[in-house]
Amino acid sequence: MILWPAARPYFRVREFQGQEFTLEDVSGSATTLASYASPGTRLWGPLAQRQLGTEAVTEALFPGLAALLLGLAGLAVAPRRYRAVALAASAVAILLSLGPETAVYRWIYEHVVLVRAVRVLSRFALVPVLALSVLAGLALSGRRRLAVLLALAAMAAESSNLPLRLERYEGPSPAARWLAGRSGAVAHLPLSDDNTWHMLDGVAHWRPLVNGNSAFMPRPFDRALEMLAGPRLDAEGIRFLRGVGVTHVVAGEAEGLTVVADFGGERVFEVPPGPRAAPVDAGEPVPTLWTGAGALVDLGAPRRLSGLVFELADGPWVEAPRLQRSLDGQTWDDVAATASLADATLSLYRDPRRGRGALRFAPVEARFLRIGPEVPLRPGVLEILP
Repeated sequence: MILWPAARPYFRVREFQGQEFTLEDVSGSATTLASYASPGTRLWGPLAQRQLGTEAVTEALFPGLAALLLGLAGLAVAPRRYRAVALAASAVAILLSLGPETAVYRWIYEHVVLVRAVRVLSRFALVPVLALSVLAGLALSGRRRLAVLLALAAMAAESSNLPLRLERYEGPSPAARWLAGRSGAVAHLPLSDDNTWHMLDGVAHWRPLVNGNSAFMPRPFDRALEMLAGPRLDAEGIRFLRGVGVTHVVAGEAEGLTVVADFGGERVFEVPPGPRAAPVDAGEPVPTLWTGAGALVDLGAPRRLSGLVFELADGPWVEAPRLQRSLDGQTWDDVAATASLADATLSLYRDPRRGRGALRFAPVEARFLRIGPEVPLRPGVLEILP
């Protein structure tokens, strides 16, 4: 019950996004035992680098000599229940922070669902630091004020890492200020560039943003990058922007859109009315055979149809997929089909786990349909559109 407020968002992401980090994903964020002996401060950092090297150290996790000694002193005077909790919690946290290198973590990963939602395992190192902090407080409890001040001064001096290297933010751009008070969502293009700054600029207008920045990239955003990551904006990209409610685009250049404000290297474009992307609706499920050469649909008898619906996999998108039809399973004809990435991406926005895509073509008579393996289909039952 205590952990539920912190755990609930992880469960929600897993349910809504289908997100679970693999052992390969988390191994890069795990730490090593050598990291716990490596300080990142100016006082001890150079010495630790010479003694430990850089290959065995992934994080600088040593809390400092003063904090460690005070923690050990607190361990000696702490009540038994405090000692038990501090030692047990720290040991478990350190073990988890080592990640897939230990058999214990691999077993927990297989049997405890919540663990699969934790990406940066080195953050478990906060638990022993918290334990040391409490134990240090117990060691200083009841001491004279001068002893407490000297201990705090020693920890502060040992932890000094000034000057901090911080990025400078000059404030919202003129384009961001111009966007204030207007309606609709905003997209900064290319979608892959400077998203942190665009989010900071958002405090000037507080309008919904297509842009975002996180170590976790949702499936819909990954697909949106395929349309909006480059300098050119094609018809599919414009349909998608309309579909998600974008009325203004901020970019250096955006072909096909009208400039409504020009601030030198940054312009604001207006998205005109027109065709919108639409989520792909479910069709009629049909028997599907999956092979290494793709998927084969058997309708049972010749029927007239104009589309094939599928759940999206994560492979590269194919705008003109290879599709063949047959009336008897012997003679095959190519069918000119198209697949809208804008519609598929909007479907993922609605349902990131089971978003659909569609192959659309002029109505044809067919009993069998054959789809090549290059199409990003998730294995399952395919659906047809009349």
